[in-house]
Amino acid sequence: VMQSEAERIRLLNWDALSALPNDATTLSLADALNNRALKNGNIVVTRTISNVSGYTNMKEVRLVATWRSIDGLQRTRIIQFRYTKGGVYDYYST
Repeated sequence: VMQSEAERIRLLNWDALSALPNDATTLSLADALNNRALKNGNIVVTRTISNVSGYTNMKEVRLVATWRSIDGLQRTRIIQFRYTKGGVYDYYST
């Protein structure tokens, strides 16, 4: 789930990435993926995009998935990466 969102973001150009909200945003991925856990709201994925201190043309993207496992414990997984204007991802857009 998170890897799919990370790859979707990597395919955006700089202007499209910059247009996304910086605040933590809960993603609605249930329509994009056929996954019962997502559709039932058992897995919540949030995206945060922030500026990187000291680098005006760099953004940090953080995806956080949280869910409660069968044993009742709260679980969290994080994917974090940086996107640079004019970098390799900025040139590879559709």
